[in-house]
Amino acid sequence: MIVNNKNFTTYILKLQKNIKHKNPNLLYTYIQEINEIIYEEYFNLLLNQKQFFLWDFPERDYSFFSFGNIFSINENSYKKINQLKHIHNFEESDFSFYPLFVGGIKFPVQEKTNLWSDYPSEIWFVPEISFIKYRNNYYFAFNFVNDFLNEQPEKVLEEKLKNILNSSAKFDNKEYDEINDTKINDWNIMVSAALSDIKSGDLEKVVLARIKKVSINEEINLIEIIKKLKTEFPECYVFAWRNNNSVFFGATPELLGRISQNKFETDALAGSINRGINDEEDYTLENKLLNDSKNIREHNAVLKFIVENLSRLSESVNYGKTKIKKLKNIQHLWTPINAKVRKDTSIISLIKSIYPTPAICGLPKEKALKQIEKLEIFDRGLYAGILGWFNLEGNGEFAVGIRSALYKNSFLYAFAGCGIVEGSEIKSEFEETELKLKPILSLFREI
Repeated sequence: MIVNNKNFTTYILKLQKNIKHKNPNLLYTYIQEINEIIYEEYFNLLLNQKQFFLWDFPERDYSFFSFGNIFSINENSYKKINQLKHIHNFEESDFSFYPLFVGGIKFPVQEKTNLWSDYPSEIWFVPEISFIKYRNNYYFAFNFVNDFLNEQPEKVLEEKLKNILNSSAKFDNKEYDEINDTKINDWNIMVSAALSDIKSGDLEKVVLARIKKVSINEEINLIEIIKKLKTEFPECYVFAWRNNNSVFFGATPELLGRISQNKFETDALAGSINRGINDEEDYTLENKLLNDSKNIREHNAVLKFIVENLSRLSESVNYGKTKIKKLKNIQHLWTPINAKVRKDTSIISLIKSIYPTPAICGLPKEKALKQIEKLEIFDRGLYAGILGWFNLEGNGEFAVGIRSALYKNSFLYAFAGCGIVEGSEIKSEFEETELKLKPILSLFREI
């Protein structure tokens, strides 16, 4: 039995006694510690659910996966956050890890197809049930609103958990052939047009992306995919978000922002080169990247953009020396940035102030967005969008959805992009996207 019925009943009775008037702005959480066996049991049921959200940062030993949706907000209802109050039974001092709201925002260009029709353009929702791992402890959490207090709570919760155990949600395998690969000829046309605008002075930089579409002849094993991504990319955010007949997943190295008690951390991550076949070659490539004028120029543009935009909402912004961030098959120029955010700043307005960064969009931002919309032959959707979580205690963590793919209707759609600036070479940029596609494509035997 997951739930300690005695503790749960005590919590519910306390709420029923103390809360005399219905308040639509109250969110409740019952949370209790569980063991690893229960956590793994429900993790292995992910693909049986029509809707789930998974977040995992192996290097920091923090993960959660969530089911259901009891309350949501979007771009038209952010004011509701200020009216909400969260009540929970967690008695320990540190509740900063709790992911009350989860979700994301699509890349902000007009969509041309229905590839991403299973996802809204922007949504943050409170899951009904979550399983969380934090600092070697495991937790079960149940979120609910006022109406639940009028039910028979123990029986209702038991039924909800039983439904998760017994559910089976297969993917629809109908043909879906609206999208085509970005081939080398398409890439030539796109990059040539971008370089022309850069030469004329209309653009400083634009990030262009490719899509690779692959037919998958058997049901994907998402559990194994997630485990492989966690093993191979422990320094990345591993994520998976299923909604209806689509699942978007990946392992992104790009932190958009992490906030705790008005302290905000983010990264400038731009400029890349491949890894070497041995330590000596790897070190040579690292030094080449650190001294490459094109990559340094691209990186500094990202750094400047983030610092300038953060400064408008912060008391102070600091950053150190640019370093190298090494991943399994690629290395990047990387500058950590820290800010002390003003207390009146909302988490959503903070992350939107630095999104999309030049690392995934370009400069000037609005002109780059127009070029992306015009030149790319597919919809980015959640690729290069925002994914993450936050709570009402002022904590949250957000990543940019790169190194990722969408699985829908028996097709895998993998994405990769790179920054086009003055001096970019069409062939080498194409090869860079090939390098970035490899981590996702290598997960599938038939590709």
